[in-house]
Amino acid sequence: MTSLLSLLISSCGTLAGRKQFVSVDTNHRPNWFQLGSGEHFQAPQVLELTRDSSWTFKQGSRSMSVSCKPRWAGSILPNLGLTLVSLLQGDVSGLGLLATDWYTGAMWDCPTYLHLYTNHRDLSEAYCPNYLVLPPAHEDELVGDQLVEYWIEKQDQGAPCPRYVFNDQIKYELSLLNFSFDESLNPSLLGGQHLLQIAFNQNANGVVFLNIDPENPLLHGRYFDIHKNRVVAESSTPLGSLNDGKSRKENHFLNLALSLFPNSLLYEAPNRIWDTFSHENLDEKYNLPRFMSGFGVTRINHPRGFDAWDLILDDYVSARTHFYQLSYEQGSNPESLHEVLDLGAMLYFSIGPTLFTPVGSFGLHFQGGPTFQWVKVDDKVSSGLTLAVGSHFFYRAFVTEDVFINLRVTDSQLKRPIVNNGIYNSDFPLESALGIGWFLPQGRWLTRRLLD
Repeated sequence: MTSLLSLLISSCGTLAGRKQFVSVDTNHRPNWFQLGSGEHFQAPQVLELTRDSSWTFKQGSRSMSVSCKPRWAGSILPNLGLTLVSLLQGDVSGLGLLATDWYTGAMWDCPTYLHLYTNHRDLSEAYCPNYLVLPPAHEDELVGDQLVEYWIEKQDQGAPCPRYVFNDQIKYELSLLNFSFDESLNPSLLGGQHLLQIAFNQNANGVVFLNIDPENPLLHGRYFDIHKNRVVAESSTPLGSLNDGKSRKENHFLNLALSLFPNSLLYEAPNRIWDTFSHENLDEKYNLPRFMSGFGVTRINHPRGFDAWDLILDDYVSARTHFYQLSYEQGSNPESLHEVLDLGAMLYFSIGPTLFTPVGSFGLHFQGGPTFQWVKVDDKVSSGLTLAVGSHFFYRAFVTEDVFINLRVTDSQLKRPIVNNGIYNSDFPLESALGIGWFLPQGRWLTRRLLD
């Protein structure tokens, strides 16, 4: 337990990441520099750098050093305290915590915005910023996308510079931060590291935040320079009519429906902790599960949009199916072999707290919703619709940016089991399940395009 506690708390440093996104600007744009590792880059640019006690930048024979500060509160002091606690309990695992943070660089707090001064002017090319264009808030997500394309077309006019970028990858990056596209985006809402990460992935120098002024009407753009960390220009484009062929009520309904659209797929291998058979005359050693599996769709909040330690109240709608095929012998008669096939589908609403940590997220949620069951015991088939209520605990950890593992323990009961005949009880038991999931937010806007 001490080792686990040490891992969770010290992971504020180690598991929170040894790398960070850094804006590197210069007084003469553009200009070439060299990292201490030997890699060349052109400033201004967002770099992904490994934390260390200092960073070195070179230009010709000139060398520039940037110092980082120790992370006392985020790494050093917690690790020292937990190491002492572990030693007092005879556990030496805490000795490696501080060494790990030192080796990975997680014990250092490095600046996010760097400005490299130089007397060298690169006259071979002019500075041409690459702007990401973010859609304005609109009840219809597809219209917001079309307004971005309209704005880029009006601004471009065939000029090669500046360059404007909008694509599905940008929408995916925003989905990782759990943004819906019916709210206005701004620099403070995105946050420093989140904005820098999107810029790094898209090789961008700035962002254009679009907003609709319905009174004029105008499409208003604010040019945000990522490296100066401020708005540097504004422009407006006549918009004309915003009529997209649907009434305001239809747009609200469509937006509500899409907001409930699942963003994740889940495959599970459940294990029934309590057996689902009648205990009367049952020899449990002959309980032989042949096949247990389940599929589901759900909405999750991606951890990138939260702090390393964060707590939210989560609510969402999900759907889950299960497939159970079991065989067993009842009593001492080896000829009394029974076959069970249990198929079910559950649509449920869940609500409860979710805790985000550097090693994954934990949740304890209450759930309920309609459930359909089709059960075959030997040759007799029963089916029907009922209501399930209960709770479930889960642990979820992302192994890549869009693939995660999911462990849950669910305790649900049916208001009216479809089968309870003294041989088999189809009521939901206490159940554990290990699954693998895929975060697929693209389904929402692809579905909207298909509906157009």
